[in-house]
Amino acid sequence: MHDATENDYFKYQSLFNALSDFPTHTLASPRNREVVNKIIESSSKGNFKNTFSETTRVYTENYHDAISSVWEDPAPGSDNYKHQAAFKHNAANVGAYKAHRISDELIKAESKEDRQKLVKRYNQYQAVEYNAMTARCRTARQMLGFEDTKDLYPNLEWIRSRSANPREAHLRLVGLVLPINHEFWQDNQPGNLYGCKCDWHQTDAAPAQRTPKSVPPSPGLDGNPLNTGKLITRKHSYFKKAVKKDVNHAIHDLPDDAKWLEFELQGKPVKAHMLHDSGELKKNMQITNDLVNSSNKIKSVELLPEVHKDDFDIKKSYYPKSFKFKDKNKNPDATITLTNNRKWVADFKEIGSHLGANLGVASKQADYAIIKLKKGYEPSDKMIKDNVTSKVKSGEIKGAIVFNDKSEVKYAHPAHIITTAK
Repeated sequence: MHDATENDYFKYQSLFNALSDFPTHTLASPRNREVVNKIIESSSKGNFKNTFSETTRVYTENYHDAISSVWEDPAPGSDNYKHQAAFKHNAANVGAYKAHRISDELIKAESKEDRQKLVKRYNQYQAVEYNAMTARCRTARQMLGFEDTKDLYPNLEWIRSRSANPREAHLRLVGLVLPINHEFWQDNQPGNLYGCKCDWHQTDAAPAQRTPKSVPPSPGLDGNPLNTGKLITRKHSYFKKAVKKDVNHAIHDLPDDAKWLEFELQGKPVKAHMLHDSGELKKNMQITNDLVNSSNKIKSVELLPEVHKDDFDIKKSYYPKSFKFKDKNKNPDATITLTNNRKWVADFKEIGSHLGANLGVASKQADYAIIKLKKGYEPSDKMIKDNVTSKVKSGEIKGAIVFNDKSEVKYAHPAHIITTAK
């Protein structure tokens, strides 16, 4: 493999610089030797399913270690918890796509020696990815802290890298001062190049009069992870060179404990499928938190995968048998299990206008609508009730819960679902 992303891993001795600072848990580490033997044995027999499953587990565990090393144990339901959940969800997808590629190559390899070389090469990639995720998690956490004290220190200053051989592109940014919310920081942060050890800090120094040219990020390290929820994006070659349908099918075939990520909100188990819409995960975690906080009748919540209409038989396997699909193209957001073991199939929406229209959209996807109103959108109690009851009476939906931007219940049908979840 010689694509731009992988060559970039090793430019400027970034691999060796990165490895000097962070612990790495790769397939070569002692705890994984037995796993490696299993992987090599199963791939030599042409067993793609087992090879993919084992490598997905190891890579995902490795990346989650990187995230936890920075985010530690945030309180369930907190903003930090939702950010960590988004990063872990992204990392699991990176692990699966990486596992799919190496599994394919291991199956095609002609000898045990070739397979061992493949594992060694991917270990090197994995070490760099681990360190890139650590750096980008650190950058995201710093950004959260900067926001808390921006009244005193409204600007950020780029600090020189600790690397012995820093890249000229980032050296040109040393000493740059710009406001915290300046658009330049959305595409330029410490950690957006593999092996980057640059840093930044808050300051009340005067900002620069001119904004420098952006530094092109390494493929897959684009965007501000705090905003995107992605430590490694779809621009990485693991995603760009993959056949999405093939990887998705392999993910659906994983054991449950590998394809579902487990979280906890208000003491209730919440699972997010690896193929749940990553762009909606943080929002849906917030709505789930509001939901379980408002009702002690919620037993658990599953955030469901997006499944293509051509794979309808796969899609059906994730839903209660009683659920009637109104449109095979649609993917409801969640299955909510109540304490009496009844299941609601629900669509989650965060909206800033047009409550009635959004309830109509939700009704085409699911039986229940869980709506969160954005700040500034304050329809009257009567308007909310009229819109919900109209949809219920017409048979379009079975029920709905509407929260305001402060996570307070504005209206619920059926009303008895809302309790004090303590």
